Amino acid sequence: MEALIRSEARFRALIAGVSEVIILLGVDGAVRYASPAAHRLFGVSLDKADADVFSFIHPDDRDEAIEAFRWLGSLSANGVEDTRPPVTIRVRGATGRWHLMEVLGRNLIDDPEVGGLLITARDITEVRRREEQVLDGAVLLERLAQGAGMDEMLADLVDIERRSVPGCIPLVALREPDGVIRAIADHGLPDDLVLRFDAVRPGSPLGEALRAADQPVISRDLATDPAWGSLGAAFAETGLGACWSWMLVDDDGTEMGTFCLFVPDARRPTEAERLQFAQTAHLAAIIIQRHMVERALAYQALHDVLTGLPNRTLIVERIAQALALSARNLDGAAVLFCDLDRFKVVNDSLGHTAGDRLLRLVVERWQALLREGDTIGRFGGDEFVVVANAVEGPRAAGALAQRLIRSLATPFTLDGVEVVVGVSVGVAVAAAGVGDPQQLIRDADAAMYEAKNRGRGVHVVFESPMHDEVVERLQLEADLRRAVPGEELMMHYQPLVQVADRTVVGLEALVRWNRPGRGLVMPAQFVDVAEETGLIVPLGSWVLREVVRQAASWSRDPLLAGLHITTNLSARQMVEPGLVQEVKALTDEFGVDPSRLWLEVTESVLADDPYVVARVIEELSAIGVRVAIDDFGSGYTSLEYARQLARLAGLKIDRQFVVDLDDPGSHSEAIVAALVVLGRGLDAVVVAEGVESESQFEVLRRLGCDLVQGYLFGRPVAGREIRERILALQSAETAGVEGPDAAGASPHGRLRR
Repeated sequence: MEALIRSEARFRALIAGVSEVIILLGVDGAVRYASPAAHRLFGVSLDKADADVFSFIHPDDRDEAIEAFRWLGSLSANGVEDTRPPVTIRVRGATGRWHLMEVLGRNLIDDPEVGGLLITARDITEVRRREEQVLDGAVLLERLAQGAGMDEMLADLVDIERRSVPGCIPLVALREPDGVIRAIADHGLPDDLVLRFDAVRPGSPLGEALRAADQPVISRDLATDPAWGSLGAAFAETGLGACWSWMLVDDDGTEMGTFCLFVPDARRPTEAERLQFAQTAHLAAIIIQRHMVERALAYQALHDVLTGLPNRTLIVERIAQALALSARNLDGAAVLFCDLDRFKVVNDSLGHTAGDRLLRLVVERWQALLREGDTIGRFGGDEFVVVANAVEGPRAAGALAQRLIRSLATPFTLDGVEVVVGVSVGVAVAAAGVGDPQQLIRDADAAMYEAKNRGRGVHVVFESPMHDEVVERLQLEADLRRAVPGEELMMHYQPLVQVADRTVVGLEALVRWNRPGRGLVMPAQFVDVAEETGLIVPLGSWVLREVVRQAASWSRDPLLAGLHITTNLSARQMVEPGLVQEVKALTDEFGVDPSRLWLEVTESVLADDPYVVARVIEELSAIGVRVAIDDFGSGYTSLEYARQLARLAGLKIDRQFVVDLDDPGSHSEAIVAALVVLGRGLDAVVVAEGVESESQFEVLRRLGCDLVQGYLFGRPVAGREIRERILALQSAETAGVEGPDAAGASPHGRLRR
């Protein structure tokens, strides 16, 4: 008996720690034994004679359980196990919550030690819940990959959480740019509570609590939590006892928002609830981050990265909207195409970082001028488009263009350097919604090109003939791109004549384009296009190589060997890295004395960036190349910057002053005299271009000009014809000029450099 008692005690001690429910039933269904786990599950003693274990089974599962019980009882073999899959049923626990149980049975009726049906049941509620959570998460991620919207997915997510924690109210909130967290998805919160939650400031106790690093943040009793204050009491009045929150962060750790779960009871989450909450919060973070990435990509697709302005695509949409609004309101709309003047000089001389900063500063000034509802967008590079609503005709649109132009009159300061940029504006106006967005852009662009042609810094309203000009310009650009490698280009040369004795001392090299189907095209017709498209750099390189090559070929001709050759450099070439190295490499390659090469830059280049120009001139002079200023006197910066160019070799007086020398009423003679004096003061050779008459030549001789060129001494001709031209000039001078120096003077003897 004592051994039996000890054995039963051991059995009860062992069985007390088993989590599985063990019940012994008679064939009549009466409970003969129930393990401690069974008592804990049901909260009552099942050993009583009137205990009905089937009453705890969910009504929807009861018939299946009874059928399985009867089948088990019908087995005749002693100890035969139920070979069917385990029966899964729901049973009501002590708290009233339904538990999912996996049930197995053995028929031990014929066993004299047992005499009943042994039922074992395992609580798989949490296991099944986790499986469902994993499945729900997988379904959500699949829908996320398929492009489902954020609001729809977050709504599904909070539904999952509601099923996991009965009676809970989930809330997902995003962080706004001002730091405030605003609700975007909730299920059941009163509107006034949502509004009060949205009003929580970042620095408040609750705002800081919602951002705490500990995950999750548990407020187990809203009514007494000091961080929640009166808001917690308001939540408690609605029957919510606790709040569990989780801060949502992206892959970089940046805060995106928070996920809150309000539960009815004032308590902490169970371990299973905490794990489920963490998984749901993680999914919410993935969904929100995907949404933010998509929103950023959508913004980038329609906006310029540098300035944040609408890009081409969005500009077209805004023009379409302006036209629709114009049709509805029976008023006008305008498109202004703005292209900055001299921006490339700033970009090339101060660097792209400074250029980017300048673009942003320009945009700031313009945005301050626009009305609400108007749009400014970046079309590309230094081109901008303004879309104006409710414009009363071309005059009003032109007034807006003038405001944009005037706003850039004040210099900008970049890295301590004052820079000035202008803008040329083309205007296209649509009346009462009539027009096509793309066509309006093309018209405004055509008008902008006309503004460039009129001297820049002005605005032009589109007129129909401008379209044909733009088409021709586009064709010109396309043809020029094919020509730049050199097959269609050629050089012509014009003599430079020494005033003192009319001897030829040099030649100016002038590029020509033999355009297919159009004949010979002068530089004035294509150089501007080359400048704007960047073709001027390869074009300039081709000209330099051709000039040096031609100089080398003339070195074997006694008549031409001593002549220097001048050619123009563009503003773009002057600031192009490696110019000096390129020139030196060419003179070395062809064996040409660098002093025979004279390079001319226009006076406007000095004003664009005098410091860079002065440095390049110094470096070119150091290798023996001479530099002259072309069109001298035509710009307002001459006297200001010429004094900085100590190594300047020559000044070329602009032809506009030479032409007027025949007009006694003009002041050109006085101006030329001043320019000659200035050139002598700089120890530079003074050249006058555009000389067409003997009277002009005589005035220049009297004023002390050093060299002249112009139609008086012949038009530019191809290199193969220049020898005959020079011989003809020498013959004419020998026949008509008296004095010993007429035929025998050295070409360089009277040049100071």
